[in-house]
Order: sequence, then C-alpha cells, then structure tokens
Amino acid sequence: MEKFSNPNLDDKKLDVIYMGTLMNTAHAEIINVMKSFDYAHCSLQNHPAPWTPTHVNVSSDEKWELLANTKTNIVIN
Repeated sequence: MEKFSNPNLDDKKLDVIYMGTLMNTAHAEIINVMKSFDYAHCSLQNHPAPWTPTHVNVSSDEKWELLANTKTNIVIN
C-alpha cells in the first residue's frame, strides 16, 4: 500500500475503536454506543462489566495494528 493512499473501508475488520481509561460517565456512554458495532476498546487496565475492554495493556505495535484495521476511532479529552 502506498503511503497516504485512500484506504478501502470495506477491508477494515472493525467499525470503531476507543483507546483509553473510563474516567467518567461520558466515557462509559461511548462504550455503550460502540457495542452496537464491531468495536475494540483498549485500556491499560481492566474495567468492570459491561465496560470490560476488549484489549488490555497491549503493545504500541498491537495498537497500531488495531487502528490500521478500524474504520474510525473515538477521541475524547
């Protein structure tokens, strides 16, 4: 694949990803909505159900691989 080429979204395995810790109810609401899609949630720590991450304490390379295979990501500050 060429650098900065237009990706074919049909080739992506996941619809959405969120990488982060659940710090407040806004974060939990994001996960609740994401569960309606093929999603990934990466966190450095585990969280109680129903917000248990799909990936815990993964390496940077694994995160980049997940991002490369996801149509969109959620960013919240």
